[in-house]
Amino acid sequence: MLFHFIKLVYTQILILIFLFTSNFLFAQEIATSDNLTSGDKSSNSSNLTSTNNRDKDDNKSSISSNLTSTNNRDKDDNKSSNSSNLTSTNNRDKNDDKTNGASDESSVNEILVTGSRLSSQASVDMPGVNIITSDDIENIQPTSVTSLLRTLPSVSITEYGAGKASTIRLRGALSEHTLVMVDGVIVNDPTNIGNVADLSTLSLEDIERVEVISDSVSSVGFGGMGGVVNIVTKKGDGKLSATVHLDTSVFLDEFNGGASIGAGNDNFSYKVSYSKLYVDAMSVLTNTANDNDPEIDATSRDNVVIKIAFQPIQHFKNEFVLNYVDMFADIDGGGSPNGDNPEFTQGSNRVATKYTTSYLIKDMFEPKLSFYYTYNQREYRDSFSNSSFVFRNNDYISHSAGVDFETNIKIKKLFKILVGTSYQFNMMDLRTEESVFSAGNEVYDERLDIDGKILSRFSVFSEAQAYLFDSLTLKLSGRVDNSGGSDFFGTYKVSALYNLKYLRTKFRGTVGTGYNPASLFQLFDPIYGNRGLEDEKSFGYQVGVLSEIVKEILFLSIDFYDNYYKNLIDGSSGVYENAGDVRIYGVEVAGEYYPIDTIAIKLGYVYSFPYDKSKQKEMLRVPNNKVTGSFFWEIISGLHVGAEIAYVGERYDSGYIILDDYFLLNLNARYKLNDNIELILKGTNVTNADYEEALGYESYGARVYFGAKFKI
Repeated sequence: MLFHFIKLVYTQILILIFLFTSNFLFAQEIATSDNLTSGDKSSNSSNLTSTNNRDKDDNKSSISSNLTSTNNRDKDDNKSSNSSNLTSTNNRDKNDDKTNGASDESSVNEILVTGSRLSSQASVDMPGVNIITSDDIENIQPTSVTSLLRTLPSVSITEYGAGKASTIRLRGALSEHTLVMVDGVIVNDPTNIGNVADLSTLSLEDIERVEVISDSVSSVGFGGMGGVVNIVTKKGDGKLSATVHLDTSVFLDEFNGGASIGAGNDNFSYKVSYSKLYVDAMSVLTNTANDNDPEIDATSRDNVVIKIAFQPIQHFKNEFVLNYVDMFADIDGGGSPNGDNPEFTQGSNRVATKYTTSYLIKDMFEPKLSFYYTYNQREYRDSFSNSSFVFRNNDYISHSAGVDFETNIKIKKLFKILVGTSYQFNMMDLRTEESVFSAGNEVYDERLDIDGKILSRFSVFSEAQAYLFDSLTLKLSGRVDNSGGSDFFGTYKVSALYNLKYLRTKFRGTVGTGYNPASLFQLFDPIYGNRGLEDEKSFGYQVGVLSEIVKEILFLSIDFYDNYYKNLIDGSSGVYENAGDVRIYGVEVAGEYYPIDTIAIKLGYVYSFPYDKSKQKEMLRVPNNKVTGSFFWEIISGLHVGAEIAYVGERYDSGYIILDDYFLLNLNARYKLNDNIELILKGTNVTNADYEEALGYESYGARVYFGAKFKI
């Protein structure tokens, strides 16, 4: 099976290298001819050229895509570049008298949504798109990626014990319907139930921004019919520098630290970062799940990120990314009474790499070739004793490899087109062992090995974007997939944005389809697997409006969404089967208020009704109501304070038990002593709310952290 895997991937690589090399040589010939006739030319109106220019100066701000007020706010470190995108969206209209909808491509350092293949500033304005920037992270001072994502009203997090395995839902969609990427590399685990990504393995170290698209993104990758989370890490920039940060709880039972070093210029940049998390604070289980005094369950995680970019000649860009995770956690025996098991542990390892190379031809044509590989290993160790001693080992190993080839084409400033093809190959190995000993003698021993279960997919995709009539933006994306048989499945998405400039208001909407394939676990697990599973499918739409109510001060957005999911895979009866039909609809409201330059206030609210038509009941772990809010204030130069609130309404859990609603309040303060030293103090859940995100699993009470950040 391994030979088959290597042969298929190697063949695809050879084909795509041939295509790319041909394009590159053709580009060199064109460039040489062009230089002989007209010398070096550059087209500042090209979005592709502006992308190169953005890499040269990360401190420059967008000209046509942001208001002067937004740029002014960005000068103050206490302001975020707004995760709800309201300010940047509406403020772009200030320069509309200077430029039409297409000419924003000549600006630099604008926020681009790379969670879709055709990166575009206009994508930020579409419904369901949220951008969390590095400034947001500084203001929020989260303790983890999960606590950061909780600040978005459309996000539901389920954490199976404080600091343990965590999953994400976007607007109520199942966690297996969310693609999670780090620098464009998919980190969903094919051996996990439904390809679910574990957010507890992700680090906050050196994040440039987090893109959250709460909508089917048909052209990005296989699956993702609930949305995409893409974490983009920072590149090296400027002279050689290093940063070190340390955070710890006042009880010294939680430590989070890291360091990074990097440098960069126009032609070469690199950044290497390392982070360490160690938690030894509490049991996974709630007190109600085990009346005995449960033991403390520790968690340890190491993350390494390497990012290298180089441009040997003009327009020929290359980037290499490596993300490594090593994690160990005590996870007990589940959230049931008497489930406390000191011997039940989970280890996780992941290595994710991606290499991308591209060449810009005549400022209008950019072929891009990407290779990626991800290795995942999860190991479970479990032993317990009653009348006999039982020992279990379970190891899940997956290899995912793929090749992407795509080409950007820009036509007369008003149109951008992307076409491409992709091949992905997943392979799973399963090792399971169970032994039972009684009175010192082995009475039962079973071992099961499943090697080389394979799932491969081939696809073609396309995206197109048009700027029309100086006020209308249209975007169309489509994808056709084949899983190795004779069946092909297509998905699409259509988006529109209409700018009513004199009212400082934009109307927006999307409609589209998505699909989610069965995971290797669901197909091939020896107990629960079903090789006859069909792909899950979805159809949905959303419409909304965003407006600058009071110029440069008050912003508001309202969006309505309605999504239908068919053939959902359900394992509640034992063996997995296609049994679920679900409808999720709701309203999302977001507002921002800037009374003065040094204060920012944000509020968000989501009402969601997730109805499982097949069971005629609401879906589990999705609240009908969620409210989020934040307050940031730069009191004096260098001194910043912030507060975040979250209210999560009642929701059902296993057995349709109702989990109580809860309210969280987090506070933080940071003071910059000088350009190189910053001190941080933060409190989480300061009201000491007692709550569960999953039935039977403990969450943190009130905690206080202090830390420092050093720049060398």
